[in-house]
Amino acid sequence: MKNLVYLLFLALVGFSVAGYFLNWYKFTDDNGTTGHRHLSIDIDTNKVRTDLQKGEAKVGETLQNLNQEAQTAAQPSTDQKPTAPPQLQPPK
Repeated sequence: MKNLVYLLFLALVGFSVAGYFLNWYKFTDDNGTTGHRHLSIDIDTNKVRTDLQKGEAKVGETLQNLNQEAQTAAQPSTDQKPTAPPQLQPPK
């Protein structure tokens, strides 16, 4: 259970850091005339959505390429002739 909490925390931190550097949200700080500070967060949901769709497409493309490479590697090459098994020599 503790490992799951750590995993969720790391996912949240990773999402937050990625979002900050991708400009998904911005923090603004205003000093009021009465001495109160006002902190606001502006979240650009359209940018988040488009970036996630781009990332999903990139991951899908990468997985498809890896799948094609694995299928190509698994198929025997038709260019090479099958080789006969080596002849066993009786012991002397």
